[in-house]
Amino acid sequence: MIKRSLSREIGAALAFKAVALTLIYLLFFSGSRAPVVTPSEMAGFLTDSRWESKH
Repeated sequence: MIKRSLSREIGAALAFKAVALTLIYLLFFSGSRAPVVTPSEMAGFLTDSRWESKH
């Protein structure tokens, strides 16, 4: 009896987490919200010396 309720509780928690992570992905990380960046823009950003920390 305890084993069955524990399995049900763990399953419900995993299902809730899967739904929550899916919603977070769709709201914040899906391709429709991602900015369009060309390879040359990305290369310029990665090699821009203004973003490097000066020691």
